[in-house]
Amino acid sequence: MKRNYAFTLIELLVVIAIIAILAAILFPVFAQAKAAAKKTQALTHAKEQGTSTFIYQEDSDDLYPLWFFTNSQGVWPTIAGGADSNVHYALYPYQKNYNFWSDPMDPVDQKTRDTFETTYPSSSAPSGFTQQQLIFNLGLKTDFGVNCQFMHPAAVINGKIIMHPVSQTMMGNSAKTIYSISSLWDRTSAGAPVGGGNYEVDAPCWKDTSLKDLRPGFTGSEGYYWYGGWNPGSPLAWNVYGGVWPWHLGGTQVVIVYCDSHAHTKPMVSVAAGCNVKDGSSGTAYDLDKYEWDITQ
Repeated sequence: MKRNYAFTLIELLVVIAIIAILAAILFPVFAQAKAAAKKTQALTHAKEQGTSTFIYQEDSDDLYPLWFFTNSQGVWPTIAGGADSNVHYALYPYQKNYNFWSDPMDPVDQKTRDTFETTYPSSSAPSGFTQQQLIFNLGLKTDFGVNCQFMHPAAVINGKIIMHPVSQTMMGNSAKTIYSISSLWDRTSAGAPVGGGNYEVDAPCWKDTSLKDLRPGFTGSEGYYWYGGWNPGSPLAWNVYGGVWPWHLGGTQVVIVYCDSHAHTKPMVSVAAGCNVKDGSSGTAYDLDKYEWDITQ
């Protein structure tokens, strides 16, 4: 007599339990592999920024690109007293790909970077803005923010922002000096990143223990342009780390581009090594051998 066989309830439960155990084991492995791949891609993008900056310097008497400047592109004629270009706009001819400006761990897409919470018109505005405007805007929202006060010192003098170019020859140890680092544009009231990255970040300390200003370019009482510094007393602020943001390893690691053009990841807790971090970056750098933001170390 022909018999029909079927799983019993207990057998089905055993199979389901085995599948659940395998999923619990494998899913974290897949997630780690995906995160590792994104970190590798972020390092590739960071390295590209370092390389393009190095080539730019060869064409510019060893000078690093300025923060903002006027290049007569007709991109945006009123920002920063007439500037229509920025550091990433200057580097674009050496990259030819603005996708290098994003970190794959940042979920914000390019369209949002072009339009989200910015006073700069988006390239989709009905006023004839061009590809140059898109490059300008995406450069503002890059996930690799430049070490602003040391690499792009800008003083506010008589109400005007005056740029001071920095040269490779000014570097004490370019392999240990931060050029750019993982960044974010803003955060929600709950602390979640939003809007993409930020093209400039503040350093955690600007003075040494003798209260000497370490920033290059200016003397006297000129006020340096800044973004509010590091603010550990405001853990939900966008600039709790001066605009730096640990996109990797569960929010514990950053990607850094150094002034000699190499790139690697680093634990967030080590980014301010050698600095006694206080709100408004008002602390002091007590160990300049460990402090990687100062260009003359």
